[in-house]
Amino acid sequence: MNSFSRPPQFEQSVGIQPGPRHAATQQELPEVPVSYRPRRSALYMPGSNARALEKGKSLLADVLIFDLEDSVAPAGKEEARARVEAAIAGGGYGRRELVIRINGLE
Repeated sequence: MNSFSRPPQFEQSVGIQPGPRHAATQQELPEVPVSYRPRRSALYMPGSNARALEKGKSLLADVLIFDLEDSVAPAGKEEARARVEAAIAGGGYGRRELVIRINGLE
């Protein structure tokens, strides 16, 4: 796995002020090491579609995104959550990065 450290002039080149602050409290945040991993492709898969979840195991995407938001009808959200949980627990996705896109908290 490749990691890239942030160039020293990164903050200045994108207009970020040094010493990030939390907007609500204006408290100084701790420094967090940043690493970058290049990704060529990402595949969104509807969490409600068992066939897509199975097919994702054989596709050459760097990132698989299990979508539980826009691609799932409101009535099917509970079933989709269970399906995604079972698919990830069952494995078979190799070394791909797995991401779960969740519903809003409201």
